[in-house]
Amino acid sequence: MPELRRDPTTNEWVIIAPERAARPGVRVKQRPEAPQRDPDCPFCPGNEALTPPEISRRPERGSWIVRAVSNKYPALVPDLPNSGSGDAAASLRLHRAAKGHHEVIVEGPDHRPCLTPSDAAVLREALLAARERMRWLASRPGLAYSILFKNHGLRAGASLMHPHWQLAATPVVPTALRRMLAVAAGYRQQHGASVYARLIAEEVADGARIVAATEGYVTLTPYAPQWPGEAWVLPWEGGARFETLGDDALAAFAAALHDALRRVTAAFDDPDCNVVVYSAPFGSEPMEGFSWHVRIQPRLTVTGGFELATGMARLPRTPRRRCVRVILDRLTSGPSTRPRAQPVVGGGAGGPGSTDRGAEAGSLMRPSQPGLTEHQYVA
Repeated sequence: MPELRRDPTTNEWVIIAPERAARPGVRVKQRPEAPQRDPDCPFCPGNEALTPPEISRRPERGSWIVRAVSNKYPALVPDLPNSGSGDAAASLRLHRAAKGHHEVIVEGPDHRPCLTPSDAAVLREALLAARERMRWLASRPGLAYSILFKNHGLRAGASLMHPHWQLAATPVVPTALRRMLAVAAGYRQQHGASVYARLIAEEVADGARIVAATEGYVTLTPYAPQWPGEAWVLPWEGGARFETLGDDALAAFAAALHDALRRVTAAFDDPDCNVVVYSAPFGSEPMEGFSWHVRIQPRLTVTGGFELATGMARLPRTPRRRCVRVILDRLTSGPSTRPRAQPVVGGGAGGPGSTDRGAEAGSLMRPSQPGLTEHQYVA
C-alpha cells in the first residue's frame, strides 16, 4: 500500500509506493573501463597546463594528492561588475550579476571510474582542501554561502570521469537551504530541541535504518528519502558550518564518509551518485537548530512529470527494507566500530561548548547496537 512520508528537516513529502517496484525497466550499467592515467584528461598528473591556474594543492611540494583550480566553465565569476534590476517592486524581472566563485577540487591523481577512493587519505585531503577554500571564501565581501558537492556519473551531472568535487560560493542563500534553516528554527522554537538531534535519537532507538556509527558520526538511511538508496552522514555533536571543523573532527568525518561511500558503492554496483555537504550560510549569527550534514543520493531512478509537477519524490521501497545493504564480502574492511552508550551532545545552533546542548538532548543516548549485524541491510 502506498504511503506518504515527510522529511522532518525540510517538511517535504515523499511517496513510498512498493507496487512501482514491479514496473518494467532495468538499470543499465554504463560506466566504461578507464586507465589509471588518461593523456587527454585535464585532471590527470602531467596535464596540469590543461586546467585554469592552480589555486592550491596538497601537499604543497612534490607530487600532489589533490588540486584546487578554478572551474573552466564557471556558473559564477568573481570579477563581474555589480549590476541588478533595482527596486524589487518595480518589476517581476529581478536579476543581478552572478558574482561568486566556482572551483574544482581534484580528488586524487588516479583516473578511476568508481565513486570511492581506495585510500581514505585521498578523501581526507580533498575535504581538507575544501575546508580551507570555504574558510577563505567566508572572508570575502559580497558572498553569502558556499556549497560543496560531488557529481559521479552522467546521470548525476558529471562531465569528466576523473573524480573531483566542486565548490561554489554565491552572493545569495539558495531557497532549498533557506527552507532547511526555517524548518530547523521552527522546530527549535516549538520543541526546544534540534530536529537533527531528535532525528538521530529516534533512528538510533529504532535501529532499522542505522548503517554505521562511530564516536563522531552516524550514517543512516532517512525515513523519507528523495532517492532510493539515499544515505546521510550526520555529526553527533552538530554545529552549523562545515568549515569550522577542526583537523581531528574533519579526519573522523572523512573516515565516516569514506565508509558510507564504500557501502553505497558495494550495495548498488557503483551507481551514478550525487554527494552534497549542506552547511549554514556565512556569518556569525547563530543558526537555530540547524546541523551541517552530508546527503549521498544514488541516481537509481529518473524523475518524471509527477515529480516535476508536485515536487514529491516516489520510491519503490521503504527505506527500512532496502537502501544501503552492508555486504561484507564486497568490502575490504571489517565491521564498523560502534560507540558505547553515551549522552548525545547537541545537534544545533550553539556549536561545540554551547550551554544548552546537554539539556536539549535530555535523556537521549548513543547506544551500541548489538542487534544490528553487518549482514543486515537497511534501506
